[in-house]
Amino acid sequence: MRAVLWSLVFSTSILNIICNAVIHDLSLNSPETYLSSPNNDNTTYFKFVIKEIIPDEDLAVIVRPADFKSDPDVFISERNPYPSPQINDQACFQYGYDVCFIPKERLAINKIFYIAVNCPQGTCKFHISVLYAEENLLTFNQTFEYYYQEKGNLKK
Repeated sequence: MRAVLWSLVFSTSILNIICNAVIHDLSLNSPETYLSSPNNDNTTYFKFVIKEIIPDEDLAVIVRPADFKSDPDVFISERNPYPSPQINDQACFQYGYDVCFIPKERLAINKIFYIAVNCPQGTCKFHISVLYAEENLLTFNQTFEYYYQEKGNLKK
Protein backbone atom coordinates (compact mmCIF):
# COMPACT_ATOMS: atom_id res chain seq x y z
CA MET A 1 0.00 0.00 0.00
CA ARG A 2 2.84 2.41 0.81
CA ALA A 3 4.43 1.87 -2.61
CA VAL A 4 1.18 2.72 -4.37
CA LEU A 5 0.70 5.86 -2.26
CA TRP A 6 4.30 7.01 -2.82
CA SER A 7 3.91 6.40 -6.56
CA LEU A 8 0.76 8.53 -6.63
CA VAL A 9 2.43 11.37 -4.70
CA PHE A 10 5.54 11.19 -6.89
CA SER A 11 3.46 11.19 -10.11
CA THR A 12 1.38 14.13 -8.89
CA SER A 13 4.46 16.19 -8.03
CA ILE A 14 6.00 15.52 -11.46
CA LEU A 15 2.69 16.49 -13.09
CA ASN A 16 2.65 19.76 -11.11
CA ILE A 17 6.19 20.58 -12.25
CA ILE A 18 5.31 19.90 -15.88
CA CYS A 19 2.01 21.81 -15.74
CA ASN A 20 3.82 24.88 -14.41
CA ALA A 21 6.27 24.81 -17.33
CA VAL A 22 6.21 27.74 -19.76
CA ILE A 23 4.84 27.03 -23.24
CA HIS A 24 6.56 29.20 -25.86
CA ASP A 25 4.65 30.33 -28.96
CA LEU A 26 6.22 29.48 -32.33
CA SER A 27 5.66 31.38 -35.57
CA LEU A 28 5.88 30.09 -39.11
CA ASN A 29 9.26 30.75 -40.77
CA SER A 30 10.71 32.37 -37.64
CA PRO A 31 13.66 30.31 -36.41
CA GLU A 32 14.28 30.52 -32.67
CA THR A 33 17.21 29.45 -30.49
CA TYR A 34 16.60 28.02 -27.03
CA LEU A 35 18.46 26.54 -24.12
CA SER A 36 16.50 23.57 -22.76
CA SER A 37 14.46 24.37 -19.68
CA PRO A 38 16.15 23.56 -16.39
CA ASN A 39 13.09 21.65 -15.17
CA ASN A 40 13.35 18.06 -13.96
CA ASP A 41 13.24 16.52 -17.43
CA ASN A 42 15.19 19.09 -19.51
CA THR A 43 12.19 19.73 -21.77
CA THR A 44 11.13 22.97 -23.47
CA TYR A 45 7.49 23.26 -24.56
CA PHE A 46 6.07 25.08 -27.59
CA LYS A 47 2.69 25.78 -29.13
CA PHE A 48 2.16 26.31 -32.85
CA VAL A 49 -1.18 27.53 -34.24
CA ILE A 50 -1.91 27.02 -37.95
CA LYS A 51 -2.68 30.48 -39.36
CA GLU A 52 -2.30 29.64 -43.05
CA ILE A 53 -2.27 26.51 -45.16
CA ILE A 54 -0.22 26.09 -48.30
CA PRO A 55 -1.97 23.59 -50.60
CA ASP A 56 -0.18 20.27 -51.13
CA GLU A 57 2.53 21.06 -48.57
CA ASP A 58 3.24 19.38 -45.25
CA LEU A 59 4.36 21.19 -42.14
CA ALA A 60 7.96 20.56 -41.06
CA VAL A 61 9.19 21.00 -37.50
CA ILE A 62 12.97 21.24 -37.64
CA VAL A 63 15.11 21.06 -34.51
CA ARG A 64 18.85 21.15 -34.79
CA PRO A 65 21.46 21.22 -32.07
CA ALA A 66 23.33 24.51 -31.65
CA ASP A 67 26.52 22.75 -30.55
CA PHE A 68 28.13 19.32 -30.83
CA LYS A 69 27.19 18.31 -27.25
CA SER A 70 23.43 18.74 -27.74
CA ASP A 71 21.05 16.05 -29.00
CA PRO A 72 17.42 17.25 -28.73
CA ASP A 73 14.45 14.93 -29.33
CA VAL A 74 11.05 16.14 -30.60
CA PHE A 75 7.57 15.08 -29.45
CA ILE A 76 4.34 16.46 -30.95
CA SER A 77 0.75 16.26 -29.74
CA GLU A 78 -2.53 17.69 -30.97
CA ARG A 79 -4.24 17.44 -27.56
CA ASN A 80 -1.65 17.27 -24.80
CA PRO A 81 0.10 20.63 -24.12
CA TYR A 82 3.03 18.74 -22.55
CA PRO A 83 3.98 15.91 -24.93
CA SER A 84 6.62 13.49 -23.69
CA PRO A 85 8.43 10.35 -24.83
CA GLN A 86 5.58 8.34 -23.29
CA ILE A 87 2.59 10.50 -24.35
CA ASN A 88 2.68 11.94 -27.88
CA ASP A 89 1.08 11.68 -31.30
CA GLN A 90 4.40 11.82 -33.09
CA ALA A 91 8.03 11.40 -32.03
CA CYS A 92 11.19 12.27 -33.96
CA PHE A 93 14.57 11.45 -32.52
CA GLN A 94 17.77 10.83 -34.37
CA TYR A 95 21.22 11.72 -33.18
CA GLY A 96 21.63 15.43 -33.90
CA TYR A 97 19.25 17.10 -36.38
CA ASP A 98 15.54 16.12 -36.14
CA VAL A 99 12.83 16.83 -38.72
CA CYS A 100 9.17 15.95 -38.05
CA PHE A 101 6.69 16.20 -40.89
CA ILE A 102 3.04 16.78 -40.08
CA PRO A 103 1.04 15.60 -43.12
CA LYS A 104 -1.14 18.13 -44.92
CA GLU A 105 -4.19 15.99 -44.13
CA ARG A 106 -3.80 16.81 -40.41
CA LEU A 107 -3.60 20.60 -40.96
CA ALA A 108 -6.50 23.00 -40.45
CA ILE A 109 -6.76 26.73 -39.79
CA ASN A 110 -6.47 27.52 -36.04
CA LYS A 111 -5.47 23.95 -35.21
CA ILE A 112 -2.91 23.80 -32.41
CA PHE A 113 0.12 21.55 -32.29
CA TYR A 114 2.03 21.19 -29.04
CA ILE A 115 5.73 20.49 -29.40
CA ALA A 116 8.18 19.35 -26.75
CA VAL A 117 11.93 19.38 -27.26
CA ASN A 118 13.62 17.08 -24.78
CA CYS A 119 17.34 16.84 -24.11
CA PRO A 120 17.83 13.46 -22.45
CA GLN A 121 21.56 14.01 -21.95
CA GLY A 122 20.88 17.15 -19.87
CA THR A 123 20.76 20.80 -20.76
CA CYS A 124 21.27 21.53 -24.45
CA LYS A 125 21.03 24.44 -26.86
CA PHE A 126 18.98 24.06 -30.05
CA HIS A 127 17.38 25.92 -32.96
CA ILE A 128 13.72 25.26 -33.79
CA SER A 129 11.81 26.22 -36.96
CA VAL A 130 8.37 25.47 -38.33
CA LEU A 131 7.88 25.78 -42.08
CA TYR A 132 6.00 24.31 -45.02
CA ALA A 133 7.67 21.73 -47.24
CA GLU A 134 6.43 20.06 -50.38
CA GLU A 135 6.49 16.28 -50.50
CA ASN A 136 8.80 14.55 -52.98
CA LEU A 137 9.18 10.89 -53.73
CA LEU A 138 12.83 9.91 -53.78
CA THR A 139 13.64 6.88 -55.91
CA PHE A 140 16.82 4.86 -56.38
CA ASN A 141 19.68 6.85 -57.99
CA GLN A 142 17.75 10.12 -57.75
CA THR A 143 18.85 13.13 -55.73
CA PHE A 144 17.24 16.41 -54.76
CA GLU A 145 19.00 19.55 -53.66
CA TYR A 146 17.07 21.75 -51.25
CA TYR A 147 17.48 25.32 -50.07
CA TYR A 148 15.56 27.76 -47.94
CA GLN A 149 13.78 30.47 -49.89
CA GLU A 150 13.67 33.99 -48.52
CA LYS A 151 10.11 33.25 -47.32
CA GLY A 152 11.48 30.30 -45.36
CA ASN A 153 9.80 27.41 -47.14
CA LEU A 154 11.85 24.35 -47.99
CA LYS A 155 12.09 24.10 -51.78
CA LYS A 156 13.95 22.08 -54.42
